[in-house]
Amino acid sequence: PTLDAFLRDYRQRSGRVRLGHWIEDQSQYLYHTAGLDYGSGRTLSALAKFAQAAAIRPGYAIPRAWRQLAGASQSVLDEPAVPLQVPGDGLATPAEAVELDLSVSA
Repeated sequence: PTLDAFLRDYRQRSGRVRLGHWIEDQSQYLYHTAGLDYGSGRTLSALAKFAQAAAIRPGYAIPRAWRQLAGASQSVLDEPAVPLQVPGDGLATPAEAVELDLSVSA
């Protein structure tokens, strides 16, 4: 459909339906931007946005966060650490394993 047809159809919907769509869009936007903020190290901003998403639509934000936290604890936190292998040295710490020889020989 064209933009005009879409807008005409959208405007014919009740205010309650449009409000429901707005709430859904806003809660998803806030939840996703909270995840981006958290991944970028902006924890306070992430918590504020998650709180807003949960206040607007708790049935979306809370179960989704719960599943993600439960999945992270099972898949990442419960796995034993695997020591890194460095050729010739045996076991090494992560910092030692990523050291690179960047010298240039002629």
